[in-house]
Amino acid sequence: MITKQPLRLQALQIEALKIQREHLLIVKKRHKSWIIDTADKEIDRLRRDIIALIEEMVSQYDSLLEALQKQGATDKVSVDTEVEAISSIE
Repeated sequence: MITKQPLRLQALQIEALKIQREHLLIVKKRHKSWIIDTADKEIDRLRRDIIALIEEMVSQYDSLLEALQKQGATDKVSVDTEVEAISSIE
C-alpha cells in the first residue's frame, strides 16, 4: 500500500531542489557580471569554467526535477486509485 507520506517528502524535496537551482542561477549571473570587470586572463578563465560547471549542474537539476515530478505524478495516481478501492469496499 502506498501512503501519502512519501508524496509529501517528495514534494518537499522538489521544492528544495527548485530553490537550490535558483541559487545556482544567481551565482552564475554574478560570475558573468564579474567577467566584465576582470582584466586578468587566468581569473577570467576560472570564472568561465565555473559558469560552465554551474550550467551543467542546472541541467542535472532539471533532469532530476523532471524525473521526480514524473514519479510523483505516477505515485499520486496509485495513491488515488488505492483510496478509491478502499472507499468502495467500505
